[in-house]
Amino acid sequence: MNLFTNPSASEFQKLFKKTNNTIAEHAVVVDYDGEVLIDPQVNQPQLDLNKFKVKVHLSEGKLKILYSQPVRLQNLFKRIMNDWNKNDFDERSIAF
Repeated sequence: MNLFTNPSASEFQKLFKKTNNTIAEHAVVVDYDGEVLIDPQVNQPQLDLNKFKVKVHLSEGKLKILYSQPVRLQNLFKRIMNDWNKNDFDERSIAF
């Protein structure tokens, strides 16, 4: 999913449904090109998650809350979009 293409919250939700549920803590990151990735460190263990423009760390418990309360997932989507759209080049971590 890429934020440059003006994705919807439902696309964001579909991306989350593909999440590997065997991981204790999940990383949601957005690169400077707008690409949203979930758990990229699984396929690339040496990947430095601090190099992404936006990053969110979610425990398995918080991920379950997002699944059970779609409004919370929509809020997370809005916060990620908002932080990614800021014009500065500072990396942002979203507390959730």
